[in-house]
Amino acid sequence: MEVIGYIGRAEVHENTDQLMPYILQSMFLLLLPVFFAASIYMVLGRIIRVARGEKYSLIPFTIITKPSFGVMLFHFWYKAQALA
Repeated sequence: MEVIGYIGRAEVHENTDQLMPYILQSMFLLLLPVFFAASIYMVLGRIIRVARGEKYSLIPFTIITKPSFGVMLFHFWYKAQALA
């Protein structure tokens, strides 16, 4: 997905009169970190659960996954509004 963003950035550099490459590069380069962070939190919760590390974790895995996903949805919405 990042490659698509950088390709869009290269297209914007050469074609400043076109809007679609700018939208694509903004969308893929700004929204991709939200999905990446969400996947990290989801995997962290699963690792804690599979390793039976609930008693060693500072934050319970149920509290890690659900609120983190909610925060990521808010960030996704916020960045999408900034792109619009």
